[in-house]
Amino acid sequence: MHKSKFSSTTLGPIFWFLVKSPRLGAQPSIYLTVAEELEGVSGKYFDVNKEKDPAPQALDDETARRLWEEKNGLAYM
Repeated sequence: MHKSKFSSTTLGPIFWFLVKSPRLGAQPSIYLTVAEELEGVSGKYFDVNKEKDPAPQALDDETARRLWEEKNGLAYM
């Protein structure tokens, strides 16, 4: 955080509400890794600790093909 008065008095309290500590931010990953009820679950999307449907783009084969080609440098050949 910058040392200006504006940053400390105005932005500081806002960031305090919006930004998670590393410990709090890691909790969903740790839970999803060790939760016995999720043993064997793979390839799913989660929002914090709840399963969530993927975005439509994640299910689109054409989008997947284009991403694969761009990632592998095939799109410009």
